[in-house]
Amino acid sequence: MTVVQNYSSFENFPPSAKKVYEILLESSYMNIEEIANMTLYSDRTIRYAIHYLIRANLVIQLVDLNDARRHYYCAKETGFPNHKARLN
Repeated sequence: MTVVQNYSSFENFPPSAKKVYEILLESSYMNIEEIANMTLYSDRTIRYAIHYLIRANLVIQLVDLNDARRHYYCAKETGFPNHKARLN
């Protein structure tokens, strides 16, 4: 059995993905622990929601340069933090 993902409409997204995306739009970037504190979702639910949002091309994954095991997530609408300073 093949599962077909429908990314055409935000209404078809799981509730956890909608909530995580809403939180990421309000902040510049966050890690899973910070999102968990705001949503009270489990880490597994947040990872699923973020994976869903990345596949829908709505969220960008950033790697912490101090600790490569740690990831930050940013909604594409907000862009990278200090992205204008990096271009100059």
